[in-house]
Amino acid sequence: MHSQRCKDLLAGALPQAAGPEGMVLPRPSGKYMRGGRGVTFAGWRPALREAQDDIGDAWDDAAARVNDLLHNSGWLAGALEQCVANTVGTGLQLKALPENETFGMTPVEASDWAKTVERRFELWARNAQECDIQGVRTFGQMQAAAFRSWLVTGEILAELPWRKRPWNRYGTKVRLLPPQRLSRKTESMRRLINGVYTDADGMPVGYPKWARSMMASCLAGIAPPRKDTRGSVRPASR
Repeated sequence: MHSQRCKDLLAGALPQAAGPEGMVLPRPSGKYMRGGRGVTFAGWRPALREAQDDIGDAWDDAAARVNDLLHNSGWLAGALEQCVANTVGTGLQLKALPENETFGMTPVEASDWAKTVERRFELWARNAQECDIQGVRTFGQMQAAAFRSWLVTGEILAELPWRKRPWNRYGTKVRLLPPQRLSRKTESMRRLINGVYTDADGMPVGYPKWARSMMASCLAGIAPPRKDTRGSVRPASR
């Protein structure tokens, strides 16, 4: 109340500026961003939205454009491969460091256990038939492919199915999937944001059913590799 009255008194105390030929000029005033006027701010009125809304609207176009640039630019493709080589190399190495007291092992037992785990991990990771559900890439090659996917789309999508074939020693497998197969749908009433269900606190709790069914459909039509008389794996006939 008092502040408004002071403003009115000050405004009345200011003399009215007169222009040429008696033209009355507006009183000077100060506002942030010039009150939205002027050459710079008059036509600049962007929408104020949350980051997840911007990502949801622009993800498809942004990912597709980056992927197209990498396919058509040798410079960008070379930079990406150099980044993959510097980050992944031949693949991340396992360095087992067990908690001796937690597992009740002596330092010697813990060292022997760590060496055994590391050797078994190498047997699994360096054999494409053991680590890749499709039996094509080693674990290091899948890491490189996943890192490329992250550089292009900002996401890595993979499943960890259990599939122990007759010639396998281990059943744990990895299946890499393109991130564009996931739903980007948003439904605020169902707490579905960019294809991810969240709880009341915003923690991810699930994905749409049709997105999971698309992942499962990848299994269809994949025939197991055949072996010749010497036990070598041959590609399945189509």
